[in-house]
Amino acid sequence: MTSPSSPNGGVRSRSITPDRSLTLAANITSRYDDEDLEALDEACERGANAMPYIVDAVKADATLGEIMGVFEERYGAYSEEIGLA
Repeated sequence: MTSPSSPNGGVRSRSITPDRSLTLAANITSRYDDEDLEALDEACERGANAMPYIVDAVKADATLGEIMGVFEERYGAYSEEIGLA
């Protein structure tokens, strides 16, 4: 048991080695195929409601970054213009 003054507050730290990182990444990408993301992209192209396709992609374990990637490829990334009055 760790003391309350320990830096990790009682939570055991676990380092991720490069080999473990590759294993984790392989497991994540093998959990689903790109069909849900492709369906989302097609819905965006048609101008359809994207929400059901987003839900399907999330249920298939797609990450927020992967889902946002579909929107960024289709519509571009937001960039705020800063101007002086």
